[in-house]
Amino acid sequence: MEHSQNWSHDLADKEGPESPKSIRESPKPGFHPSSPTLSEHNLSLSTHPILPSLAPEDPPIAASCTSVSQSQIVTSSSKPTTSLLSKTVTPEVKTSLSPELGANTDPNKLSTRNKLRKLRKEVNTQKSLNKELRNSLSSVKGCNTKLKKENIFQKSKIEKLREEVDMQNKSNQAHKREKLILTTKIESLEDTIDGLKDTIAVMETRYEEEHGHKRLVMPKALDSDHRLHEAEKKIMILEIRLKHAREEQQQKVRRAGNKLLQERANALEGYFKVIRDKGEIKKLESKLRAAKQKISKSKRNYKLLQFNYKKQVKINSELSKMPKSIPCTTPSQTSLICQSTMNKLKSLLECPVTHSKMSSPCSLPSGHTIAKSKVEELIKSGSSDPFSGEQLRGKPVPNKFAERVFEVLEEMENELLS
Repeated sequence: MEHSQNWSHDLADKEGPESPKSIRESPKPGFHPSSPTLSEHNLSLSTHPILPSLAPEDPPIAASCTSVSQSQIVTSSSKPTTSLLSKTVTPEVKTSLSPELGANTDPNKLSTRNKLRKLRKEVNTQKSLNKELRNSLSSVKGCNTKLKKENIFQKSKIEKLREEVDMQNKSNQAHKREKLILTTKIESLEDTIDGLKDTIAVMETRYEEEHGHKRLVMPKALDSDHRLHEAEKKIMILEIRLKHAREEQQQKVRRAGNKLLQERANALEGYFKVIRDKGEIKKLESKLRAAKQKISKSKRNYKLLQFNYKKQVKINSELSKMPKSIPCTTPSQTSLICQSTMNKLKSLLECPVTHSKMSSPCSLPSGHTIAKSKVEELIKSGSSDPFSGEQLRGKPVPNKFAERVFEVLEEMENELLS
């Protein structure tokens, strides 16, 4: 405190009445150079013969305790005062304060800050990746909507073509009916022509038998032959027209079939494109899930680091509130205390009944701790507590081994501090 008062008086003398009140006032307990820092406390724990587990090298408690020193908390909680000091303090005072302000370059604090920065960078990168994936998903969804519209348009086209094919089939059926009617008429005409020819031949044979010579061709017979020839010509013309109509119908059917095949191929291509887009969407969704998992992991790590940082701040504040001078004991006294605690711990680890190490210790109603197997044997046999004589059947056997160990350690700390 004398050092802090001298420092404030020097500042008041150098700066005069215009210096701010924050500099003239006495500094907080965290600024005091004689207050024990966390690194000194951790050194005392690391050199302790019984509590090496609380040393700074033992993760995770020691690492979380030693990563941030007291000077870091002081600098984080007193940013405006440092800015005022940088504006008002003279170079001489700055050189006098340099050993105290030099504590900010703590490697543990730098490592934690670097870890936090790395985690923040990872979170930002993951967020950017998420944005990119969302943009890609939105583009893929737009492509899907376009493909769906194209599929609907193609389906409407296919339905129209099917209607056209149905109309053509109906017209083909009508042409077939007309053809059948014409063929029946032609067959009937051919039959009549054959019958007339037969009658003419019979009449000619009769005429030859009666008169002894052939009948002269009359103009009426010539007229009938001419009619027959014209009918044959008409029949040929009708057959040619039927052939042309059939060929045209076949060509139309082929064209419609080719169109249907092309539309089917296009529809299949669109369907396969939709399936490929669905596969791409699934891949992008899996990437999104992996990115979300990474983000959740980084957030957890960030929260854990923040929690550890807050713990360290609390520990440093408690250490700053601790007494400045800890009563020191002689090496002989410390060795005796350590030996007694070791004996107590060994007695806790050994079963007083079986005189062997306890794998799973249990506490009896009398307060003594013995092995769980021995307790089970006593309960099965129906015997009582060997120390107090109480019955064990039907009574719970809680494990108070850890509480007893902490009691022994607290006794050792009290002996060392007294």
